[in-house]
This record gives sequence, C-alpha cells and structure tokens, in this order.
Amino acid sequence: MAIALFGYLGVETAAVAAAKVRDPDKNIPRATILGPRATAVVYLLSPIAVFGILPTTASAEATAPFSDAANTVFGGTWAGSVMAVAVIISGFGALNGWTMICAEIRSPPRRTAYSPSASTESGITAAIPHAFSSLAQLKWRPADRRALEGRRFVRDVTVAVVSLVFSTLRIWYSRNTGQPFWLYWAPFILAAAALLPGDPVYRSQRHRMNEPAQVPAYR
Repeated sequence: MAIALFGYLGVETAAVAAAKVRDPDKNIPRATILGPRATAVVYLLSPIAVFGILPTTASAEATAPFSDAANTVFGGTWAGSVMAVAVIISGFGALNGWTMICAEIRSPPRRTAYSPSASTESGITAAIPHAFSSLAQLKWRPADRRALEGRRFVRDVTVAVVSLVFSTLRIWYSRNTGQPFWLYWAPFILAAAALLPGDPVYRSQRHRMNEPAQVPAYR
C-alpha cells in the first residue's frame, strides 16, 4: 500500500491547476488518465533498457545504474557525468513545478525522497487529506440540490467510498508492527510532526485568503 500510494502522489495536481487550464472539462481528465499511463511506460522501459545494457552482476552492484549504462554505451566516463547532470536538472524542474502548484492550493503537498520510512510518512500525510476529500464527496453529493444523473452519482459515491476505505486502511496499517512503542508509532509521530505545524499558520492567515471560486455545475 505504501508503494502504491507513494507512486501515485501528485496525480491530483492536474485538477489543482484546473483554473489555469484551457478547456478543463476535456483536458483535466486526459491529463489525469494519460499522464500516469505515459509515466508508467517510461518507468517500465527505463529499467528494461538498463538491464539490457549492463550485465546482471554490474546492475546488481550499481549505485548509479543509468550513469553506468550511459558510460557503457558511449565509453569513458563523460556520458555518465552528463546523465548525472541531467538528473539534477530534472530534479530542479520537478521542484519548480511543485513550488508553482502550491500557489494554487491552500495546503501544499509534501514530497519526501523515497525510502521505506519516507514513503510511509509521505503516504500518511497524503492519505489524511485524501480521506477528508472522500468524506467531503460523500457529504456534498447527496446534499447537492441540483439535478443529478443517477449513473454519475453512483459512480462518484462508489469512488469516494473505495478511496475512504483505502485511505483509512493505509493510515492504520502504517504502524511498524512488532517494534517497541516509539518505533511502532513512529510513522504517525513523523506525520503529525509534518502536518501539525501548518495548522497555526493556516489559522493566522486564513482571514487574508481570497474566497474560493464558485463550484461549477455538476456534470
């Protein structure tokens, strides 16, 4: 569950930037569905290429397999250095994108470099707002006074219920079972340490925030 949720963190940003997107009714669903599919293809093909270039023993011991693969293809060490620089530039690009998307939301997402503990903590900090979003969906869909399409209504509620169950299980099973007390609850403690400091900041600044745009018609 940790790997599954961590791998999909960020897919919601397509909807976050909806106000700045041309023809959002058409392009936001496309970005949400096609974006992860394209990323999955790249993520699958990249290691396949490395496995095809490097011997098994070399890839098993490699600390920078893509740089090693580049050196193998082009010879020498310069290609690996170029690959490392490209990775750094890509990292800055991702950071820039996350920084800009934070301007569109009230509670910025928190990204952490991957490790077993980092993915657990990041997963909890993501699962909590996901669970609240699911609850909001369950609250407002039945309370919506406008005409609703029965099929769309059932779909939205079903997705919200599945999301709520998954988020709840994700949070609960993030415990480090079989460990002493502090290690047992460490993911929750770390997640609380990441989330709680933002609460007083939000409370002190919320009166300065602009009112959100009117919710579009239900479609």
